[in-house]
Parts: sequence; C-alpha cells; structure tokens
Amino acid sequence: MLLKNKTLLFLALSLLAHGIHAAEEKSPPKTVKTIKATSQVFFESYTYPARIEFDTLAQVKTPVEGEVVELKTSLGRETKRGQILAVIKNTDPLFQYKTAKIVAPLDGVVTEILISDHSEVSKDQIVLRVARTDAFTITTEIPAIHLDYFKNYPQGELRLANQEIKLPIVMKGLAPQVDPATGTAQAKFMLRDKAQSKLMTPGRLAQVTFKGPAQKGIVIPEVALNYKGKKTLVAVVDKKIYSKKEITLGEKRDGQVLITSGLKEGEMVVERASGFVPDGATVETVE
Repeated sequence: MLLKNKTLLFLALSLLAHGIHAAEEKSPPKTVKTIKATSQVFFESYTYPARIEFDTLAQVKTPVEGEVVELKTSLGRETKRGQILAVIKNTDPLFQYKTAKIVAPLDGVVTEILISDHSEVSKDQIVLRVARTDAFTITTEIPAIHLDYFKNYPQGELRLANQEIKLPIVMKGLAPQVDPATGTAQAKFMLRDKAQSKLMTPGRLAQVTFKGPAQKGIVIPEVALNYKGKKTLVAVVDKKIYSKKEITLGEKRDGQVLITSGLKEGEMVVERASGFVPDGATVETVE
C-alpha cells in the first residue's frame, strides 16, 4: 500500500513538473527595444552663474524741487538723449509753479525708476537710472582648475534667467590671479553679436556655459541605464540572449550619456522592455 502511494505521488509530481515546463515553453518571449551602441565625440560642459554689469550707467537727477506731475517712461524702455522722461511742477511760489523737464542724458535703456506720479522730490535727487546697452560686461568666476582651458577656448553661450534664449559670447578678459578665498578668478565676457545687447539689463542674473575638451566614447540614451546598489548597468542582447553588464559613466547631457568603459561599439543595448527579463532569457528585439 505504501509503495502504491509513493508511486502515485511520483506520478503526480512528474505531471505537475511537465505542466509547468510546458507552460514555460508556451509563454512567449519578452520583447525589447534595442539601439546600436555607437562611438561619438562628446563634449563636457562647464556652467557658471553670471551677472550683467553696464560700463556706463547714468544717474538722472531732478533740476528743481517739486511734485512729479507726469512720468513719461517705464522700466526697460529705450530712450534717446534729450528725450523727456518726467515732468516736475515747482511747488515754490517764487518760481510761479513752473514745470521743469527731466531728460535722458544718453541713448540707452531705463534700468531703474525711483519715482511715480505725484511723488514729491527735492533738488538734485536721483530719480532714474539710464544705461547704455552697447557697453556692458558679463562677469563670472572661473574655478582655478578650469583656467587653462578657458585661455585656449574662450567662447561659450549666455543664458538669461527665466529665458530659453542662448546668446554666443566671447572672453573679454581674465584676472591674472586666483582669489585664495574662493579659488576662482574673475572672467569678463561680451556678446559676439552686439545687436542682441537690447536684451541686457544691469544686475540681471544669467548663466554662462562652455564646452570642455572633446571625449570619444560610446553614447547611449540615459533611459537605458540600470542601477543595482552602487553599480551602473546596461542590458544588451546577443543572438537573442538578454544579459546585463556593468559600465562606467562619463558626462551626461540632453538625455544622452557617455560610456567610458564596459560597452563596445556595435553592441545592441536595450532601451526598454515589455516586462521583467531575467539574465539569460531569450527575447525578441525591435529597433
């Protein structure tokens, strides 16, 4: 009786194993999207905060004391030399309440307004500031470790805060000494196209970006990366067999990443899969 029970149990387990194996064989392989790893020239980029400093910034003062009866300009508006910016009524009866005009001292743009309609002002009070838009400097601090590079490749891009516009710039000057407190040297840049100077306002925050030395390596989409602890991995497919390999990363930019080791040109890298795929599994590929 015991032997018969053991025989039945063995048959049941065999049938179960056969069923599982058959189900596995019938399960379709996962589908993965692959791309071919290609060798490209890749540039590191350096980005630093910058500020706009105007070389000529005129302070506009009131010719008399009195009340502002009309403000005829606004912040950021272009002006011409001699253009009326505001009108003041003299409140002194001795001057018969005559009006006086405040005019722009130069061609430029209004960068600061310190009065409004009906403001009371005193004589020689600073009420506006006007800057020449064709005479300004873009200033930033360059870390000492990057100075040699900037001496050889002094061109880059300026991006104004809260704007997507990128303006080409070129180095105007570099401080000969490094500040020991910050480990940086001050660098000054100017726009390559002076016609774009109308976009500048003094004190405005910006960023300057420069390409670093060229590197050659394998470039793949950043979405293809996998992480396991401190390791960075990519999945590859060779003869429909899926596997993962450890890689070393370089620069990342614009959704692309440079692979400095661990991957060969021509290997098929998995960008995404239709589901979980274990190492050694057979997969179907689409490019």
